[in-house]
Amino acid sequence: MRLIFKPSFFFKPNNHIMNRKPKSLLIIGLLMILPLWAFSQERAGEGAGIGELTNQYTCKIQGYTIKVYRPAHVPANANTRQIHVETHAISFYARWPELSVLLQYPALVIDYQNLGMQNIPPYEYCDRNGYTIVDENAWYVQTQNPNNYTGYTNDLDGSNLDTANRNWLVTVFNQYKVQHHIDEIPSGCVEGCLDNSGHVPDDPDDGVFPGGYTLADGAVEDWDFDEFFFGGSGTTISVGGVIARPSEGFNRPGSSSCLTGFDASLYLPLMRRNRITLGVNVSGAYHDHGGVYCWGSGSVSASDLTDPIPMDHGQSELRFHEGDVYSQTRIQGGAGLQLNVNLTRRFMISAIARAGYMNINQSAYSIIQHNRIGDGDIAFNLLQLPETDHSSFYYSPGLRLGFAPGRYVQFWTGIDYTFGGSSTYEYQGFVPHGEPNDQGFYSFDAIRSGETRSQSAESDNTFLGISAGISFLLWSR
Repeated sequence: MRLIFKPSFFFKPNNHIMNRKPKSLLIIGLLMILPLWAFSQERAGEGAGIGELTNQYTCKIQGYTIKVYRPAHVPANANTRQIHVETHAISFYARWPELSVLLQYPALVIDYQNLGMQNIPPYEYCDRNGYTIVDENAWYVQTQNPNNYTGYTNDLDGSNLDTANRNWLVTVFNQYKVQHHIDEIPSGCVEGCLDNSGHVPDDPDDGVFPGGYTLADGAVEDWDFDEFFFGGSGTTISVGGVIARPSEGFNRPGSSSCLTGFDASLYLPLMRRNRITLGVNVSGAYHDHGGVYCWGSGSVSASDLTDPIPMDHGQSELRFHEGDVYSQTRIQGGAGLQLNVNLTRRFMISAIARAGYMNINQSAYSIIQHNRIGDGDIAFNLLQLPETDHSSFYYSPGLRLGFAPGRYVQFWTGIDYTFGGSSTYEYQGFVPHGEPNDQGFYSFDAIRSGETRSQSAESDNTFLGISAGISFLLWSR
């Protein structure tokens, strides 16, 4: 309202007074308004006179804000609440093909923005259907809301509305609103990016997963798992270290109890179904034990391979023959299937089953037993093993757990069994003359009269492997 005063109705103007009075009135008016303005600012947090604001949600895509108040006319500890809804413009992000069909809408406000490439989660910008916008350039669109949601409820009993989610507040409002002629608020509100598994963006019980997206030409596509889940549809290469523990029957006598080495594998994708992917795993491995640290032991000593023959009243010591060293290698290569299950954004478990060809080579060596009896000393060739070379087919099932800190790198640890059948090895072993006494010891004469005989040992070529390493995403399908 605009008020117009005519000074002639009240008094005749005095030019001197008229020149001073506007300034005085202006100062007095500001002094009167200032306390009222300050008081209004203090009360702004309580719903502009409606009461104390206790809960609030805004749904941009539907164009409304829903608020919960403790009414001003009830005590501060009362459970009474009111729900109010304010209607405002609908707003969302859009690419040009989506925007072009909206240009005829009235009161359309468009703001051009450069969003940056959204190729790494979490995805922030989506169109009005919940599809991720991966292009750098888009428009922030505001358009007139064709619906009227503005309204309120009478006093409701229940302070649980202070912590209620949006869907429940909308349900209660639609049921108890005073103006029944106004439009009913839809319960759904897309406030995030949908994915291809039916994920609801604002569902707190669901994680963040990749979804659909729009291209520059307006086409809607689905995220491929290799764009987000490591090891899905992307070709990867893995390298790692391994500790292999042979079974009890491996290469007895004359076997190390542990081998170390490295594995390398290439994963080639075949197909995927939601969070499950399937592909081919091609691998190779080299393991050895020749002075390599392995599960707490350094280089292999003679006593690691066999036990001395116990002698009565004597002290025994085992040594390699001068110049001999223990060396054993295992080389294998194969291929099989790898099944990946993406547990979360970062963690993946893989089941791998491979089959292939394995070769085990062991160097020739001799073990000498030295015995001291009183002032005397006796030495004999306890064990002599020629160089052995065994080849066979194997199969190996295993499990692997991976953690992906980023899109292109994954750290993993795994366990597997390698079954390579059985084999028989020939060797020369010392056999004492006669039988040991009741305590299991041989006499000096039994050793002096003993002889070396050809013997055989059967080996179960089975290994338990524990490994860890790193994988790299090479390219996406």
